[in-house]
Amino acid sequence: MALSQSDRIAFSRKIVQAPVEIAGLQSAKAQTQADIAAAQQLDTANKGLFDPVNALCTSYQAERTRLTGVTYTTMVEQDLVDAANRKLGNFFFPNQPSVSVPSLSGTNNVWVNTPPYARTKAVGKNYAEAYPGSAPKEQDYIQDVQDKITALGAFSALKLGTGQKCTTGTCSLPQYGNQVDCEANAGVWTPGVDNVQNDSAVHAALADLVAAVQAWEAFLVAEAADVNTTDTDPTRSAQNSAAKSHILTTTIGAIDAWQALSDFYTAHGETTCAGFNALNPASFPATKLKSSSITTLSSAVAARLSFITTRLAQLASNLGDVVQSVSTGAITSSTGLYGRRYSLLSLRVDTLTGSLSRLVGLQRASSSQDSLIAGVQSQLSTYQTVLAASALAASATGTRVVHVTDGSLYSPGDFVYVYAEGQEELPTAVESRSANMLVLGREVPQNYRDDVLARVYKPL
Repeated sequence: MALSQSDRIAFSRKIVQAPVEIAGLQSAKAQTQADIAAAQQLDTANKGLFDPVNALCTSYQAERTRLTGVTYTTMVEQDLVDAANRKLGNFFFPNQPSVSVPSLSGTNNVWVNTPPYARTKAVGKNYAEAYPGSAPKEQDYIQDVQDKITALGAFSALKLGTGQKCTTGTCSLPQYGNQVDCEANAGVWTPGVDNVQNDSAVHAALADLVAAVQAWEAFLVAEAADVNTTDTDPTRSAQNSAAKSHILTTTIGAIDAWQALSDFYTAHGETTCAGFNALNPASFPATKLKSSSITTLSSAVAARLSFITTRLAQLASNLGDVVQSVSTGAITSSTGLYGRRYSLLSLRVDTLTGSLSRLVGLQRASSSQDSLIAGVQSQLSTYQTVLAASALAASATGTRVVHVTDGSLYSPGDFVYVYAEGQEELPTAVESRSANMLVLGREVPQNYRDDVLARVYKPL
């Protein structure tokens, strides 16, 4: 299809402008890359401030879960990257109208303020402003130990001390070891000789208690590993040392001392029921179920429960809280590590001033510049399939000789046009070419200047 004059002028303009456009975009991109390097440097420094505080929050949350049974969300770098990119479902700029965020019901579940949102991961909660789940807590294990201790009340001090009973016969119902209980439960009692023997119920009760104590101890070991040992704050560090010591030395020390005791005292030598029943349990050496030993174990349990109350208060204070106005985004109260972490989070992802938000914006600008350059290059390639055009390297001199930027596009005999913005289109022919110098069939006036896009072009 033949090109009209307006087509030739428009297409040739795009061809000769393209190198200038591309050079401008590349220059802008170079400046953007310099800005990206500076923004990256600042954000890396800000990340260096954020990461240690975030690690402390994660550590204290882990220990707190051990004592509350409540699980908490943790914050990772990807959360901040997602926020800076405003990824759908990010935690700090909620943007899913279909997903409920209770405090944002008035704004269709979307955060419309420029500071990051503080009611989700900033305080250990999920997207719906709730703690994400539950987990076993130490008090569960302590309660099991206490229940097993309570169950020991069904046995006499003599049975608890020796783990034995004495029978003078057998019952058709094996679970009953004396005549009174046997016959009261419709069993048949067969008289026999005195027999001091192990009491299976007491042994089972001890096994249950030992298992409960061991489970508690295993949990305590895991809990001790969660107690922070890297916090350099003097007050928190002292609290942490005391918390770890109370687990490993005070509590586990008491547990280990109890576990080291003999299960039962059986060296009394009595073989008759009269002699066995006359024994004084208070005179026995220490065993696991002796009254004094159980009292010591119970005291360790009570001391641990008391310390847990103290430690929970410390953890709550250490982590603190962040209170934010939903209407303005302003922080009305900021305490503890949560408060410190939020301020550093804001330093990076605040919409207006955040270093990571700025970095992401610059990276997008650079990507857009790449796309623009590619787009101009693609347009240039397309226009060059229908028109060959070259800008004048210097203004015309009023002669038939012109100098172009790319003389290889022309050959003697080519029918061409000469044009400059605001001037007439001059049809002519190429009489000869030497490198980038063309001799044309007509003179080209001096007002066909290179600063107004003077050019030579020919349809292909």
